[in-house]
Amino acid sequence: ETEVRRAAALAQSCDLFLVVGSTLLVQPAALLPDMAHRNGAFLAMVNLSKTPYDTVCDVRIQGKAGEILPQIADQVLAQRDPN
Repeated sequence: ETEVRRAAALAQSCDLFLVVGSTLLVQPAALLPDMAHRNGAFLAMVNLSKTPYDTVCDVRIQGKAGEILPQIADQVLAQRDPN
């Protein structure tokens, strides 16, 4: 239960919440994206299957996490300030 409370607190204070490879059907973990989004976080999802949050997330990328995440990491690293 302590881990769940900590996860909820972090979700409520984050700027970006990234959901990777989850159907978001198992509670209480399925509540975390909503907590984050309601508190102003950008909600991004990488998933093969549909989820209850597909219509509310800020961006949804359909695909395999093992293929998509390296591409995202490459883009983020390419845009980093070298200083």
